[in-house]
Amino acid sequence: ALYNGATSMSIEIKNNTLGRGSYGIEFYYPYNYKGSQYMTLDITDNTVIGQMATNNSSSGYGLRVYTSNQKGLVATIENNTIKAIGRGIYFYSQQASRAVIKSNTIDSTYYQGIYLNKVSGRIESNTITKCGRYDYFGIDITSDFNYPAIDTLQYNTITGNGYWYSPSNTTTTGGWGGIRLQGYTQAKINYNNIYDNNAYEVVNNVAASAVSEQDAKFNYWGTYNN
Repeated sequence: ALYNGATSMSIEIKNNTLGRGSYGIEFYYPYNYKGSQYMTLDITDNTVIGQMATNNSSSGYGLRVYTSNQKGLVATIENNTIKAIGRGIYFYSQQASRAVIKSNTIDSTYYQGIYLNKVSGRIESNTITKCGRYDYFGIDITSDFNYPAIDTLQYNTITGNGYWYSPSNTTTTGGWGGIRLQGYTQAKINYNNIYDNNAYEVVNNVAASAVSEQDAKFNYWGTYNN
């Protein structure tokens, strides 16, 4: 874990294996002493296996990024494997950040597979399965009026998420499923495989006054049987 006090403007976390029982990788509250430029973060080719497989624990993050209340980060999060842990990729930015989140495998999390707050960028070619043991979503994106997010989701496979512990639960409350958009988030969701998630495949909770229309064309939604 890297905690507050980190002063470098470029951080790399690569090629690590955190075995069964790990609490994951945390990059917490980095302080940007050069407010005129973005700090960059590259997290690539890591494997994190948590505790949930043995004791149903909700603890730990495959990757947790939590920025200080300054200029955000530019992050690359690529080719990581995250399994059996509390949360997959959790990225909370107090101001606007940008990220490429690509080719990660996230499987069997207690909470969200990917959670982004005030983060714009590209979420591409990830495989997200069995995220949200009792509720939650495979991908959960939110932002606010001051720091709206614009995200592209493409070529991802998002399946079996939201209350995966009880796949026969077919509630229509909108409380769990594949993807959820909130706040002032605008998303382009194209060319993904989004199917067999509990409750809903995509939930859009963004007000029309904030974003008039979301683009969710050209996705595979699975087969429908009467």
